[in-house]
Amino acid sequence: MLVILAIPAEMIYRNESNYFSIIRIAKKYKHIDEFIKAKVRLNDVCTFNIELDLYICWNAGRAKYDSLASGPSVFIFDAKGNLVDYTPDLGDDVTFNKKWNLSKELKKISIDEVNEIIRDTNKK
Repeated sequence: MLVILAIPAEMIYRNESNYFSIIRIAKKYKHIDEFIKAKVRLNDVCTFNIELDLYICWNAGRAKYDSLASGPSVFIFDAKGNLVDYTPDLGDDVTFNKKWNLSKELKKISIDEVNEIIRDTNKK
């Protein structure tokens, strides 16, 4: 049995466009303050620990027309607010998933709490 899947070119373009826009964002902005000022799409912000290090996870979700992505775009920041890693598609990025293991317990926080973490960490 032969099955042909037809995907409209517009969907592929929008998916690739979102994928590369995430990469451009990661190259342009290196600190979480820049993400906040630029109003980068945000579903939620969480914190998690790896051993004694605290990290901030910025879940940018999926673009409105991004039906080909299997997961959200995610940015990882250290406790000082510096971008340390990102993925345009969490669902397909095996290396990112192995490194960060975001299936562990994440604590949702507000942008105000993000600023507090960064302020407290930079005081040390």
